[in-house]
Amino acid sequence: MVGLSNDIAHSPKLGPTSDGQSIRESHKWDKRSLVIRGKAKSVCTTNEFDKCKMLFHDDMTAGDGEKKSTMENKGRINCGISAKLMTELNRINIPTHFIEQTSPVTQIVHRLNMIPLEFVCRNVVAGSMAKRLGLKEGITIAKLSNNVFPCLIDVHLKNDELHDPLISQDIAQALNIVSEKDLNIIVSLTHSINYFLKDYMKPKNIEVIDFKLEFGHDVKNKIRLGDEITPDSCRFWEMGTGRKMDKDRFRRNLGLVEETYKELEYTIVGQENS
Repeated sequence: MVGLSNDIAHSPKLGPTSDGQSIRESHKWDKRSLVIRGKAKSVCTTNEFDKCKMLFHDDMTAGDGEKKSTMENKGRINCGISAKLMTELNRINIPTHFIEQTSPVTQIVHRLNMIPLEFVCRNVVAGSMAKRLGLKEGITIAKLSNNVFPCLIDVHLKNDELHDPLISQDIAQALNIVSEKDLNIIVSLTHSINYFLKDYMKPKNIEVIDFKLEFGHDVKNKIRLGDEITPDSCRFWEMGTGRKMDKDRFRRNLGLVEETYKELEYTIVGQENS
């Protein structure tokens, strides 16, 4: 999600800030400092060159933005969940852009030059993988591969007009989007984040099905995890029942979207944010 000045080509299209509740909660939001307005977040500059302010909106979208709605408190819920999970990742020396949460819907983050790729880590067949390959949802990648692979990592070119096409790691390098060295670092970080998320969520009776990650370089050229880790970017299923606890409730018209997000917020963040 993030890009600054010369990085805008790698980011979603600029647009006006939202008039929703999250904007109102943020008090004085200087539009002159707005760098980028994404589907669910905005990024603004700060008075420190190496830092940005990220604002989480109440907007809910699916299908490359074709399906749109708003959900009260979504910005607050996702901001808190992402802050908590990235704090834990920083604690175990997995570098993220997150620095601190400064309001219910805002974070201070490291300024990143984003790599225009999305990395989707899959532990279980679901979503576009099931549809694309004609597979049944719910099969673990370990079972599918006869225990050769514990998970799979898909690479997508981040481009809304092309619908974020699936590409190979070789194509990503051939197009000079990412170097072999940086790609190896990102793949290793993705595996580490997967191990963390599965271990963190298992005691909470939640299975990590898949999740999308985005990475970028900070001002010192260090690769950091950017964007967010939320039910917007992850598939979480309740263990035992398979109950969906993520944005699929919105995508698939399953209902109880806000209630499920709040339940997940309580499970991950705790009562203080709910």
